[in-house]
Amino acid sequence: MTSPQPFIPDEQQDAPRPVGYIEHGWNKCKEQPMVPIGAIATTAALLGASASLRSGNRRQFQHFLRLRVAAQGVTVVAMVVGAFMLTEKAEDAAEKRARARTNLPPPDPAPVEENVEHMYPPRNKTKVSDFTRRLREAEDQQRTDDAINNARK
Repeated sequence: MTSPQPFIPDEQQDAPRPVGYIEHGWNKCKEQPMVPIGAIATTAALLGASASLRSGNRRQFQHFLRLRVAAQGVTVVAMVVGAFMLTEKAEDAAEKRARARTNLPPPDPAPVEENVEHMYPPRNKTKVSDFTRRLREAEDQQRTDDAINNARK
């Protein structure tokens, strides 16, 4: 049989509790799993390059250094994408908390209008036909100039 949970006022429930270094790191790894994987891959490539350098295998050394650069690039991309995703997630959570505090309902989705003609104004046919006419005149002039140049040759 479990003991009953003690009553904790709402103000104290929302208060952040202290988090240790290891727990904080573990939480970050769960939020962005590609970053530690990339860091491990970079470290492995660097260790492989170091071992190849000691053994004198220049070709394998260069291969490991290129692998290290690729792993670092993937890690940086993972960090940027993860930061972008976490920022959006934090903004959404902050908006939800603010709405909950003020007892506001969630935002309504944007209304879909049946008539979307106002989004695309009608095209001016005279402008299009005027452009087409001038384009054809320019093409005819180009053909005439090409024919004269070919006749001279």
